[in-house]
Amino acid sequence: PKIIYAGNRDFSGLSRNKIFWRSTDGGRTWSSLPGDTFNVGYFKRDLPRYYCLNTIAVDPRTPGRVYVGLVDDGRDYTMGGGVWYSDDYGETWDIFDREGLACFGITRLIVDPVDSSRIYAATAGTGIWRYGPDPLQLTAVPARGTVRGTFPRPP
Repeated sequence: PKIIYAGNRDFSGLSRNKIFWRSTDGGRTWSSLPGDTFNVGYFKRDLPRYYCLNTIAVDPRTPGRVYVGLVDDGRDYTMGGGVWYSDDYGETWDIFDREGLACFGITRLIVDPVDSSRIYAATAGTGIWRYGPDPLQLTAVPARGTVRGTFPRPP
């Protein structure tokens, strides 16, 4: 099937729990998945915390593996819900790292197409980080001048 993923930020506040969308027919029809999975925890007092989905990355070597990066819906990109993952095409989700970047806003995710055990996460204000090859090994990517080039294409 032709699976397409899309993220959403609901500025109206009417459907904040519908931030992840999936099409299994190449974009002809869409469904919101899976409800309010990402809206966990509380912001202040009893006010629920809401996130918007800022970036999506699909593992090119592991069928069904999808990553998302979340930022705070209150427009504070330094806050966020970290990196989440699904191994079943977005049906169920779990937080990828409960320690490292769990409270940071994730602005971009890239799965290395050659070595999918390496995941790169750009954050708002804390730089670029690399997970892997051990899934919970988190390393800062040093900022040394301008980064040139792109990842090589998988064979």
